[in-house]
Amino acid sequence: MALTRNRPSPLRDELVGKLKSYLSGPACPDNGHLPCEQEMARQFDVSRKTMRAALDVLENQSLVQRIRGKGTFKTSSSAAMHKIIYYLVPCDDFPVRSGLSSSTLIKQLLSSLIRACAGLGCRIVPIPFSRTNRYDQIDYEALNMIEPGSNVVVYTMWYRNAFKFLYERNCNVAFLYTQNFKIHYSGDDEFLPYTARWHHFQLDRVSAVEESMRVLSLGGCRNPFLAAPALEDMTNMYLPSYLNAGGKEYWSFSKKLKNHEEFVNQLSAQYEKTGFDGLLVNLIYSFEPDYRYSLNHNLKLPEEVKIITLQEYEMSRLFRPQVPFITFDYYRIGREIVEVLLGNSPGGEWRKYEVTSTEYHIGE
Repeated sequence: MALTRNRPSPLRDELVGKLKSYLSGPACPDNGHLPCEQEMARQFDVSRKTMRAALDVLENQSLVQRIRGKGTFKTSSSAAMHKIIYYLVPCDDFPVRSGLSSSTLIKQLLSSLIRACAGLGCRIVPIPFSRTNRYDQIDYEALNMIEPGSNVVVYTMWYRNAFKFLYERNCNVAFLYTQNFKIHYSGDDEFLPYTARWHHFQLDRVSAVEESMRVLSLGGCRNPFLAAPALEDMTNMYLPSYLNAGGKEYWSFSKKLKNHEEFVNQLSAQYEKTGFDGLLVNLIYSFEPDYRYSLNHNLKLPEEVKIITLQEYEMSRLFRPQVPFITFDYYRIGREIVEVLLGNSPGGEWRKYEVTSTEYHIGE
């Protein structure tokens, strides 16, 4: 499928302007209860779909409120002052399409942003980036909900094909990423100039791997092993960090593995080959664990192998023994993102976050 071009919605945008005038004018009902969508569409001579899209924009700007079973209402002037922060997510059903790994991180950040907005008179509005969960197939109908000058949170370079769109709309963007841009990667050259005036928030994966290696060493591991996808990619900081911390053996597995069973079989082959006693692993495949047993049993590894996952998974706390994992302080990050976006500070702010610690101690 070809890349969808950036399609502005002039009819919808024109209608939004007319509706704003309508809401502040004498034609708007005194009680603020607006006519139904069909009647409004007939009144403004547009299709019902265009009217619904325009009302979506006004609702996101807190200018109208929809109440199921009652209708659409003009909001009070105080409610209209509520601040909006748009948060790009891969697609509507990203927890299913994105898999276990990425969906967990996306939900962690979303949860922290919602918590940070509590009591500040602002709210988080997720915007699905693609209908197919592909970075090269943008859903511009959804993306056009983001008005010029809006506050936006972008998590990782995966959304790079929207950078120009956000730049041209002069959006106030908080850009969260794990990549080390001091290492030049020619594939970024087209997109990074658009981020120059954005607020940069870097998650330091170097500290994540260093902390994992330290904890494994304290647990008695002398032969660690790293298993993660795309380790050859120079933008992936796991491998250089692992090697710098003294690691030697690693496995860069393919994202094209058919299923979790194939992953487990190949991981078992790596164990037979290297005999590792400590494992740093990024589990990108969703699977149904058997919680009667340990993660080691589910991965067909001996129980004496110490395991740390390179991020938190929903299953991490459910295994017995619980699985140590690397994590960042997402609540702090979410709070600081909201503070920066609502503070109207000039672009170019840069902050770096190291891993907080590994949850659960190896060897307990």
